[in-house]
Amino acid sequence: MQKHKVTQDTNSLLDTYAKNMAFFKDHMPAMYDCINNRDMQRLRIEFNEHEKLDIFDGGFRLYKGDAEQYAIDEANAFLAQFAPGARIHTIVPPHINMYEGGRFGFVHMNNTVTKLMTEIPRQEDSYVMRDYYALCVVFGVGAGLHIQHLIDNKDIHHLIIVENDIEHFIASCYITAWHVLIPKFRINEGRTVNIIITGKDNTHEVFVLLWNQIITLAPKFPLTAIYYNHRKNRFYDEVIKKIQQEFTVFISAWGNYDDEINQLNHGLHNLKNKAGFLPIKGVFSEAELEKPVVIVGGGPSLDARHEWIEAIRDDIILISAGSSIRSLMHYGLKPDMHMELESDFNTVTMFEFIGKDYTYDIPVIAPIQISPLAMDFFKTKKLFFKDSSAQIDLFNTQRTHPIIPHATPTCTNTALATMLYYGFKNVFLIGMDFSYKQIKKSHAAGSIYFDENAPEVVKHAMELKDKDARMHVKDMYGNDSLTDPIYFTALKRIENCLREYNWANVYNLSMGMDIAGTKIIHNRDEAMQVLNNIDHNKTSNQQIITRLFYTDKTIIGDDEIKLSLNNLYEYISITANTIKEVLNKVDGTRDSLERAIAIIIYINEQKLNSGNYLYYFIRGAIWHYMYIGYAHINTLNSEDDIRRAIDMWRNDVIEYFEEMKQHYLTITSRELDHSDPWLYKSIYEKVPE
Repeated sequence: MQKHKVTQDTNSLLDTYAKNMAFFKDHMPAMYDCINNRDMQRLRIEFNEHEKLDIFDGGFRLYKGDAEQYAIDEANAFLAQFAPGARIHTIVPPHINMYEGGRFGFVHMNNTVTKLMTEIPRQEDSYVMRDYYALCVVFGVGAGLHIQHLIDNKDIHHLIIVENDIEHFIASCYITAWHVLIPKFRINEGRTVNIIITGKDNTHEVFVLLWNQIITLAPKFPLTAIYYNHRKNRFYDEVIKKIQQEFTVFISAWGNYDDEINQLNHGLHNLKNKAGFLPIKGVFSEAELEKPVVIVGGGPSLDARHEWIEAIRDDIILISAGSSIRSLMHYGLKPDMHMELESDFNTVTMFEFIGKDYTYDIPVIAPIQISPLAMDFFKTKKLFFKDSSAQIDLFNTQRTHPIIPHATPTCTNTALATMLYYGFKNVFLIGMDFSYKQIKKSHAAGSIYFDENAPEVVKHAMELKDKDARMHVKDMYGNDSLTDPIYFTALKRIENCLREYNWANVYNLSMGMDIAGTKIIHNRDEAMQVLNNIDHNKTSNQQIITRLFYTDKTIIGDDEIKLSLNNLYEYISITANTIKEVLNKVDGTRDSLERAIAIIIYINEQKLNSGNYLYYFIRGAIWHYMYIGYAHINTLNSEDDIRRAIDMWRNDVIEYFEEMKQHYLTITSRELDHSDPWLYKSIYEKVPE
């Protein structure tokens, strides 16, 4: 590669800066607007008596008198650490029966994994570093010379540069020829570069800005991502740790086609049944929003807190979330309303086990994809749209129905997100532990999951859950506890939710992991004192129920539904054709595979960026199949094995998305009534297709 000469005098610095600014103005206007007419107030660039360049931060010399040599030494150390043949450990590659289930998508994906593992088995679960970097995140711009040295000496497919101090980037614009380096990254060659100037001193804020960018590069993130921390900055070390902690959360949020088509089937049933929707936020008065809300999850702390609920029952809105409704029944309590999220048939099984005598007069709130059979257990019911859902652009094109963010992945997330969406100011959390001391005591007493008379489908779900990887964590008291991916994901999503709704008073009366953004309440006296300080006596529970459940909303009509289904079919067809066209250009080499995956992901991300929520219907299918091939192939050493694996995987991907089109038409063109066999099977069970 062509090497770039470091500027040696003031005139060269000014010339480099002018060329960079002209480039930004023409090609990166947002960057130009960010730095134009801004001067360095704290940093200064100087040459010493040996004509060596350095940057001073106040009186502190950043590069020991020679910025160029510092950059070369540091970058060479990084290149040596991640040299060709080295192995990195991020996320374990797919294994046989990882995609366990009897439906179209999982069967297809599991067959592909099985073929790859059988015919071209891998020896290790780590990934081989090649003579290029698939994805490199550089923290800290400094003078930019270390980045220049990296690009000069390594083929980098995706480069993300993070800088939280704009003065450093301004300084680099005098020293580093960004106008030469950036054009090297062309998306038609499968290469991208992104520069994130944060201006933030909070590690979480920097993490969020980076996270929103890096996840668009799945599955290269997290599989083959590497991280370069310039000058070993402790601030960036914390950001890197947060990124690595979120790997499992990210993978678990991908979704999959089987789940999407199942949820769509439920949504179509609910619309045919003329189910109504919640009102848009803004229906409550300020006084009504003072009413204390207690959200109950099914965690073991409910066993120690249920008497608290009994003592304050008449002063609160009591909300059960998911399986906690069975535990409340066990303790002789009845919620004012119930929140559901899960679209799987296991939810129906739980309500059958509880019985309609208990559930029928409890109002229920659930997303549009809830099973209609589950909704039959409640007389009064309302639907909403969760964010990041294709059904928003299918059935809520005019945005006349509520879209509630942060409502996944568990029912407790749904309950908290809904109450904060409407603006309730005082929320108490009980049984939301997200950790447990023993696997067999992960839920409160009365839970269906540990009832010896529970249905077999529920027992099977717990058997699958028992296979989940456990993580050792500390609870809020510093005691050793266990958690698993779904709980950990739910906790992190709640923390993100609370950052957005930071005006609310959210009190944690649970006894598990600490939830950042909540105020911990340790004892009953403290809880009573907080409750007594809230002015809420003028608002009755019935007022709240009336606002939510007895506001008429328009019903989505049959013609609109039919048009929407046709639009989604066109979207699936276009996506399938695009994937086929791109993959047919793959020649069996790693480079062509990297390029193809980059282009496929980029094309689909652009659809999301244009506001097309239909993207979410097929995103999980794309990410999972890219992950299957990309992960397995990057564990292999032999070029012949790699070529065979690419060919095998490519053919399966093309076949999968072609067959998906017909599968979608078959499922969405059926007559819908309560005899639909899809309504009576768990997502893991085979159904007529």
